[in-house]
Amino acid sequence: MTPWIPIVAIIVAVQFVVFLFFAIRVLARVARSRIGREPLELSMVQRRAWVALGIGVPSVVAAAAVVASRGAEAYGDDPNLRMTAMGIVFGGALLIGLAMLFTRAGPDEVHIDERDRQALSFGPSLQFAAAIITLVVWTIWQQETFRAAGAIPVDYIHLTFFSVFLAGMLAYPLGILVGYVAVDLHAQG
Repeated sequence: MTPWIPIVAIIVAVQFVVFLFFAIRVLARVARSRIGREPLELSMVQRRAWVALGIGVPSVVAAAAVVASRGAEAYGDDPNLRMTAMGIVFGGALLIGLAMLFTRAGPDEVHIDERDRQALSFGPSLQFAAAIITLVVWTIWQQETFRAAGAIPVDYIHLTFFSVFLAGMLAYPLGILVGYVAVDLHAQG
C-alpha cells in the first residue's frame, strides 16, 4: 500500500465533511427563515429528485457492498459477481427511469415553472463535478497503486467507469435539490 492512498482518502473525506457542513448550514438557514411561514409544497421536479435519490442511494450502497464483500480482484474473476453488481447498477437506473414516468404532476400543478428551471440548472453542474472528482480520485489511486506493475488491471478500469456512472446518478438529483435551496435563498435576498 502506498502512502498516497490514505492521504487521498483523508482529503476526500475532509472535502465531504466540509460540503456537508456548508449544506447543513444552508438548510438550517432556509429552515430558520421559513419559521412562521407556510412551507412550500414539493414540486413535481423535487418529488422526482427525492425519488431518484431514494432509489439511487440503496442501489449504490448495494453495488458497492457486493463488490467490496469479495474484493476488486474477485470482480474480474467471478462473472456472477460482475453480473450481480451490474444488475444492481442498471436495475437501479431502470427503476429511477420508471419512477420518473409514474411521478406525475398534480391535477392543478404547473409542470415546470421558473423556479424549477433555475433549480434544474444545478443538476448538470453537480453531476459534472462529481464525475471529475471521482475520476481524479481513481486516477491518483490507480497510478500510485499500480505504478510498480506498470499497468492497471482491466477490472479496475471497469470499476472506474461504474463509479463515475454511479456518482452521476446520485449527483444529478442532489444537484437539483441543492438548486432549490439556492433559488430559495436567492429569492429571500
